[in-house]
Amino acid sequence: MAIALYMDENVPRQILLGLRLRGVNVLSVQEDQRFSKAKVKM
Repeated sequence: MAIALYMDENVPRQILLGLRLRGVNVLSVQEDQRFSKAKVKM
């Protein structure tokens, strides 16, 4: 059974990379371009 996760923008990148190294399918909001508008500098 495959595991897929969608990571919030508050999850440290090291965790995301560690999960990927272990074969977990992970997509971050930054990669999906759905990050918080409050964090976008105008």
